[in-house]
Amino acid sequence: MDGAYTERSVNTKNKMWSLRFPREIGTPKRRMCKTKEEYLDYIRHAIRLTNLYTTVYNFSELIRFPFYQKIDYDSAIVDRLYFDCDFKVKGEEVDGYISMLKLHEWCEENGNIKHQCYFTGSAYSVILAVTHDGLENKRGAVYNAQQALLDKLDIVTDPQVMGDLARITRIPNTFNFKKTARRYAIPLKEEQIYLGDKVIREIAKKQQFGVKPMGTGTFNITDFDCAPVRKAPVDVSTFSFDDVSDDAKEILGKFENAPPCVKRMLADEDLGYNARRILIVWLRDQGLLLDETMAVLKETLSDRKYKHSVFEERQPQYLYRRMLDMYFPKCRSIADRGYCDCETENECGLR
Repeated sequence: MDGAYTERSVNTKNKMWSLRFPREIGTPKRRMCKTKEEYLDYIRHAIRLTNLYTTVYNFSELIRFPFYQKIDYDSAIVDRLYFDCDFKVKGEEVDGYISMLKLHEWCEENGNIKHQCYFTGSAYSVILAVTHDGLENKRGAVYNAQQALLDKLDIVTDPQVMGDLARITRIPNTFNFKKTARRYAIPLKEEQIYLGDKVIREIAKKQQFGVKPMGTGTFNITDFDCAPVRKAPVDVSTFSFDDVSDDAKEILGKFENAPPCVKRMLADEDLGYNARRILIVWLRDQGLLLDETMAVLKETLSDRKYKHSVFEERQPQYLYRRMLDMYFPKCRSIADRGYCDCETENECGLR
């Protein structure tokens, strides 16, 4: 790695991309930074050692507990939409570069919408500016607006970011240490966007500062303010206890009457971060030991998702330490993830 992380990469006169505090920073294990100084200090100490992420959205509120505080994700300031343009989505090969290009061109052709395109070290992401008249359902508005654009442009991006107010993204000009990447995550200049994926990967061998967002307009998402209207339901096949190893089957055997939402999560090998949190908390609250829960995850998640959850995020370990304040969510929150069909709270007898 060459270069050093400086304040130039996070400070901008553009209000939409200015950082507000508190916010979270991650490796991807998360911690809260209450000030810009704390945020920059963390980056300076870690930039040469690990991947670095921060929350996509700014937040306005904290949830306060007797001995600590945490970000209130429902207080997200919805002034943007975020798209993660991967090259593989749900196991299928897609062209992340073309997805980024189509989003860029749509912004330019539809009111010159303010936006920024990024190369993440291995794929692409796009942030575009939005306005609204006040939202009743933030997650739904974000999800529905994202899905509307994907449908209009006939592209596929990472579905795990859809409607996710807690989403994290790579911090610009930090290094992607993955063996398949070994590049910087850089903002792209307008003249670089059409150079092609191969050339952009060469550019990303070095940091790139001073890049300004393109456009001046905004995309009004007021009309999308309702519960998430999912294009297709998440796989609703019920989980089969016969599909796992004998050890995992013994652990799960007493949960054959688990609620439908939990069985659907167990059946989804590509379970996203928030849905994994729900599943882990449910298994934890049924009395499973940490090792038992990780054994279940190993059997039901793909190898990639299992390693990411257990070894990179250390998500099960974190949730087991938070037994006193991290609870199983309400049906509405589970429905927002596409795993619950209940028309009324606790219709399935979950509680």
